[in-house]
Amino acid sequence: MAVTESKIELTDRLRRQGLWGEASKYKDEVKDRLRTEGHSRKEAGELAWAEMQKRYPAKDPPEVRDFYTALADGAYELTTPRGDAAEKSEFTEVWFALRILEAIGRYEAMPSEQRHLARHKIRQTLDDEPPRGGLVALTLALVEREDFRTTAERILRNQVTLMPDDDCDRRCIEEMLVRLDSDRELFPTGKPPRGGDRYSRPHDRS
Repeated sequence: MAVTESKIELTDRLRRQGLWGEASKYKDEVKDRLRTEGHSRKEAGELAWAEMQKRYPAKDPPEVRDFYTALADGAYELTTPRGDAAEKSEFTEVWFALRILEAIGRYEAMPSEQRHLARHKIRQTLDDEPPRGGLVALTLALVEREDFRTTAERILRNQVTLMPDDDCDRRCIEEMLVRLDSDRELFPTGKPPRGGDRYSRPHDRS
């Protein structure tokens, strides 16, 4: 059920989220359009506020939340990669690429009217440098997916062997390996990834 906010509550939330400038511009555009269509100034103003709240809801739609989970897990990485410095580095790069690739697939699959919210999540989340080498791994994943799959499986399997059985991050990696093995298209764009986000840990900066 949609959350109803007062104008003050809505304004304060959008300011906190860094969305007020974008949202208020949208509201003004809607108001101008409604005035052109013959609505009174008062009616157009009230309807414009309602349309802004609908476009920038207090609770993100499920598709946007799923997108953000993949995006944030790639940006913030697993907290305890194992092994020597080289093993930790290559795992971090590959994990970043896998999750960002998955986020791209989720973005392509979500309804177009929700994508402005996802773009804000990108700006909000990827404002720092990606893991060293992460953009290289991501680019290779996009242009040479089968070669990248082979590399990713090797690196993830090695990481599993370095982790104790009770490590909470081990299950995340094992489930990613299952998905790599089962989805031969490697998170294609335009189709939601299978398997949901059972292993994902959401992050929220808002």
